[in-house]
Amino acid sequence: MVNGTYAVDLVQKAGVIASMLIPPCIAVGVIVFLIGAIRLIARGADAHERIRGRKNMLWGVIGLCLAVSVWGVVALLTNTFGLDTAARPPLPTTPPLLR
Repeated sequence: MVNGTYAVDLVQKAGVIASMLIPPCIAVGVIVFLIGAIRLIARGADAHERIRGRKNMLWGVIGLCLAVSVWGVVALLTNTFGLDTAARPPLPTTPPLLR
């Protein structure tokens, strides 16, 4: 028999991992998309470069969709089971400015 706390811990850890890994994945997807758009615009006269630019843009959009989907599924599981989201590590902050 599976212990219920094991499943809760697993989903909480997945949420923590997703909260750390998804933002860099989104950034990579945006960068790949922008590289494709720049390649498409800057070297539009060359048919081969246009194709490469379109492929980069397509893979950037696919990566963004996958990253946001994973983030949404983890959030859905966390909210559905009423899990504690305080288990996430705190975000780094800058120290306050001295007057």
